[in-house]
Amino acid sequence: MIKYIYNQMFYIQECGDYLEGV
Repeated sequence: MIKYIYNQMFYIQECGDYLEGV
């Protein structure tokens, strides 16, 4: 469960960096 939440947070961070790059 914790690993799933960690993965979600990491995905959101990556998505945010991607949007800022665009």
